[in-house]
Amino acid sequence: MNFYSDIIINDAIDNFPLENVIDFIEKFGEDCFNLINRYARDQIQDIYTFNVLSNTKNVVAFHCIDNEFTIENCPSILVYRKCKFKPTKNLIRPADSHSSWSMTDKEINPSPEGTDLNLQRFKNSVRYYILLACTKRKFRNQGYASKLLDGVIKRIKEETKQENAGNINSDIKIILSSVEESVLFYESYGFKWTRESITDHKMLMSFERYQPDKEYFIMELKI
Repeated sequence: MNFYSDIIINDAIDNFPLENVIDFIEKFGEDCFNLINRYARDQIQDIYTFNVLSNTKNVVAFHCIDNEFTIENCPSILVYRKCKFKPTKNLIRPADSHSSWSMTDKEINPSPEGTDLNLQRFKNSVRYYILLACTKRKFRNQGYASKLLDGVIKRIKEETKQENAGNINSDIKIILSSVEESVLFYESYGFKWTRESITDHKMLMSFERYQPDKEYFIMELKI
């Protein structure tokens, strides 16, 4: 069963004694860091994990063996971030022009008067960035990562349906930077290799130091 950090933390805020909430959130963050460090210390640098978990707008997704959440019983973990597109005056141009993604989560509502149709499309553009994913070594290749990703994609689709009901102009994608050995796994879900550079995605660059000699596989899935 999948669990999500935003729900876990909100539940604690709503139900725990006020004096215990901060301690719970701090311990929860430490537990997440230690879990990822145990599962992927050879693949993911500590500083990257720390940066990703330190941003409270990122959502941590867990696949738990049990029906009740216990972090020790979660063989797979994934972190993602939702970003809404922030159009600027420079982006009022043809649809095939290059554009970039802002670091803000606030949606811009341009004036309908004289608004470019392309800008209206941008208004409903959302990107979900998968920032981190790992599975405990002895549980790899047993379907746990697939169950986690299945749940995350389902959650995003349900959220998209609620937020964009009846809007045919919505442009929703899941984007990630994959290592070469994981490309086939993501392709099996319908992700496409975009051949874009990681430098085209500010969200990915904000957590990872760019290495010119490293090969980045930027993949996307349209929702």
